[in-house]
Amino acid sequence: MHNYFEPRPTYRTRDEVRHELGVTGEAVLVPPTWNKAETHRMLSKVWKRAASVLSEAENIFVIGYSMPPTDTFFQYLLTLGLQTNAGFNRVVVVNKDTSEAFKTRYKRVFSRSLFDRGRLQ
Repeated sequence: MHNYFEPRPTYRTRDEVRHELGVTGEAVLVPPTWNKAETHRMLSKVWKRAASVLSEAENIFVIGYSMPPTDTFFQYLLTLGLQTNAGFNRVVVVNKDTSEAFKTRYKRVFSRSLFDRGRLQ
């Protein structure tokens, strides 16, 4: 039975969320390459925050990212963030590509032991 006295979810606009998070700039598309020098300067705080969050993550869910071989920066970022993370538990990858080449790219980045323990799905 539904309780009609429960608080209703609060919906916020994109601008309200951006203000709450302190986002002041525009969206940026970063190509999957190692050389992110152009975007690195303006996104350096984002990269540092990403590495910090990865260092504390227990689970990582990757949706729709093929981890192209050219995007070595992202692979490096994952490695950097996870190198000292003793509590890292598993990776769940959701992607329509089920090829061995695709799986190998993920196995290479997320250590073989993580895959062998059944923690890479």
